Amino acid sequence: MSETFFIFNLLGFGDWVYVEVYYPGYLNYESNKVLVYYKVKPQDISNAKELDPHFSDGNAIKPIARFEPTELGKLLALHLVKSQGEFIQQ
Repeated sequence: MSETFFIFNLLGFGDWVYVEVYYPGYLNYESNKVLVYYKVKPQDISNAKELDPHFSDGNAIKPIARFEPTELGKLLALHLVKSQGEFIQQ
């Protein structure tokens, strides 16, 4: 679980949330992650002290999907969340 992270994009669509996160110290994809959450409130993610990008067991807020942090990955993640719920203004 990572205690050091920076959220630089967070969009809620109904029960779905799209998040772009920077994790300093991760070596792959320049420490960037594109995550999708389901049945998690955007404010719970933005207020989290720890945000694990893995599909681990336990009480942590965990994503339902993770995409490559490329333009195609971001497009696919946004398509998933937009197709599943109405946009919620942040």
